Amino acid sequence: MKPNRHGRLAIPDLEIEVAILDGWVRFWYRAELLPLPADLQWELDKAKERTEREHDRAERESERADELQRRLEEAERALARLRGPSPPGPGRRTNGPKPGKE
Repeated sequence: MKPNRHGRLAIPDLEIEVAILDGWVRFWYRAELLPLPADLQWELDKAKERTEREHDRAERESERADELQRRLEEAERALARLRGPSPPGPGRRTNGPKPGKE
């Protein structure tokens, strides 16, 4: 078997090429160099770290949103207390003068 124009040995049925690169046996699939297992593991570890950081950030944001909602509800209750009793709704009479007759 002779190397192709890139200096690699081709396995046409698998669309793979093999060669020594920097002292390592390396593989190319459809002319693209495949990463080494250690490189794949490094990328996987970094992706896991990013996922964990994003999960932690999302959890903190959720807790913050819950706290803000609690504070809003508390402020609405305090405002309602300051305003006093609710005014009568439609159809409810008060002891005051009737509309139009003052």
